[in-house]
Amino acid sequence: MAAPEADVAQTTGQLPDEDVPPWLARLRARIAAEQLEKGPAARVVRPPAPTASAPPEPSAAEVTAPQDTSPADGEAPAPAADATPETEDAPADDPAWLRDLLAAPAGQSPAGGAEMVAENRAAARRRARKAQRQRRTEAARNSASVSAVRSVVIIVAAAVLTATIFTFWTPADFLSDEIREGLRPAYATLSAQSPPTPIPTPIWLRRVGVVSGHRGPHPSTGRDDPGAVCPDGLTENEINFSVATRVVAILSSIGYNVDLLDEWDPRLDGYQAAALLSIHTDSCHQFDLPGATGFKVTAPASRTTARSDDERLVNCLRDHYAQTTGLPQHPSITFDMTDYHSFREISPVTPAAIIELGFMFEDRAILTGQPDLLAQGIVSGLLCFLEGGPPTPLPEVTPWPTALYTPTPLETPNPS
Repeated sequence: MAAPEADVAQTTGQLPDEDVPPWLARLRARIAAEQLEKGPAARVVRPPAPTASAPPEPSAAEVTAPQDTSPADGEAPAPAADATPETEDAPADDPAWLRDLLAAPAGQSPAGGAEMVAENRAAARRRARKAQRQRRTEAARNSASVSAVRSVVIIVAAAVLTATIFTFWTPADFLSDEIREGLRPAYATLSAQSPPTPIPTPIWLRRVGVVSGHRGPHPSTGRDDPGAVCPDGLTENEINFSVATRVVAILSSIGYNVDLLDEWDPRLDGYQAAALLSIHTDSCHQFDLPGATGFKVTAPASRTTARSDDERLVNCLRDHYAQTTGLPQHPSITFDMTDYHSFREISPVTPAAIIELGFMFEDRAILTGQPDLLAQGIVSGLLCFLEGGPPTPLPEVTPWPTALYTPTPLETPNPS
């Protein structure tokens, strides 16, 4: 047998039979067939496997001659049971040198068989060394990245710790007076060049709502509500609207966002503003006794969320309206005023008040002839509340004698 096949046989003898791959089993079968064909002298004895329990191989002297299996005259020779047919193609995944070996005629070996085996082994070793180098390179690269991140973290932590230590333990007199004086112009220049950024004021803090009493259609009738009406046709609605429009104009001119609202305006639902004032006028009834004169102002009676703001708004309106117009404050505050419907519709955080400008009969001259004066008194009271000005102290208002004038009795709700 040629040298390459003997070398392969010696190589494959190192594996137990149960671990032999298919291509090696076919190679062994091919070698066994060639030995059987050449006789006992060409048989190659497999070296013993390097295991402690493997039984010893028989020696050459113990090998007996094979029986004569030549066919009788006229009979076809029977093929060997373990021989691989010469025309069998090797699988596509077998090595190239093995495919050449199996394809060669029996008793022959392809050229360079031993060199091909050695070359394949050398290529396998080269691939193993290359893979090992790649793994080492990748490990070194990962280690370098981790080291860089760790270094950055350590530097930042050290800088923070150092700054903290210097901040807490730097004495107040670290800089001398001369150095401080030299730095003073730089501080002044920096302050002049970098003015503080103003914080925008929320819109609702500059918003004021002014309700023109009885203006607009009534929800139950769909018709305009004139309010109180004098015998000559003068209506409360006219007086209220005349003063309300002037209040809106004055507040708008000084930078406030003012809403002119109707009596039943849908915008009143949840209305939020810095203040809400509803403007009304008292009755045009001609009383037999004098004294039906003056204004009234009050806040919601049943609301507690903005009680302090409501009271401050009422105090500012009372003081400034009285001082500006010269009208006295009338003491007859009705339930309709303290339980005014708009107080229940607006946001509970919106300060609110209602004012009766005066009586349409006794105070008709100032109500119809001086609406600008009335509007100025209202604006002064609103600015007192909105901008925090202290109300001007006024003498106490003398209430009317109850025997001379008794307002129309109204049903008072049960406090409970």
